[in-house]
Amino acid sequence: MSNPSRAFYDPLSRDYESFIRQLVPRYEELSETVLSLVSDEEPMSVLEIGTGTGAAAVSLLRSLPSTRLTAVEDSSEMKDRAEQALAEYADRARVVHSDIRAYALDGIVDAVFASLVLHNVRPGERQVLVERIASWLRPGGLFVWAEFLRFEDPVVQAAVEVARQEFARASGCPEDVVAWNFKKEAEDDFPPTVEEVLDAAKSAGFASADLVWAHDAFGVFSLRTSR
Repeated sequence: MSNPSRAFYDPLSRDYESFIRQLVPRYEELSETVLSLVSDEEPMSVLEIGTGTGAAAVSLLRSLPSTRLTAVEDSSEMKDRAEQALAEYADRARVVHSDIRAYALDGIVDAVFASLVLHNVRPGERQVLVERIASWLRPGGLFVWAEFLRFEDPVVQAAVEVARQEFARASGCPEDVVAWNFKKEAEDDFPPTVEEVLDAAKSAGFASADLVWAHDAFGVFSLRTSR
């Protein structure tokens, strides 16, 4: 199963936590929103899609001492870093090296979250994945979907891209990383609009879907299955 995003994330794994903060305005707010939404559920079981370096998983497990977590990661370099980060939680956390499109969850979970991951998946495949996520959740379960978004208006889209590049450079992001990131976005990414996320949730059978945080080209959505 081809996934060109691996070629992007593998080389960035060592400095990813620094680069993401230079490329995503208010990244801390986005992350805190995701973790707060999941933590407030006090879930006993959680699936994280695209754990990256494992930083969010560690924060969640630290705040929820009874929670068990499965973290899925496609990048081999990121997977290794996540395993190191989660080593102290080995009794209730595991990292699975897999493309999420090929992953088969054994059972159901209370909550699923994905931070800036699903824009790497083509729209048709993403819809199938959102439907599978709904099937993985218990009745009343929560999916927190943080996403890189697209604007329908080309003038707005272009202005946001310029502002993001200016933010990245002002934040000290290396020029080669800035160029590489925006090249990937233009050639390999499939960011949805807000309306497309909400439509995907409805089509997948989620009982509710709400945009709970947004800034620039990024948003956090709360999706819940029927009880």
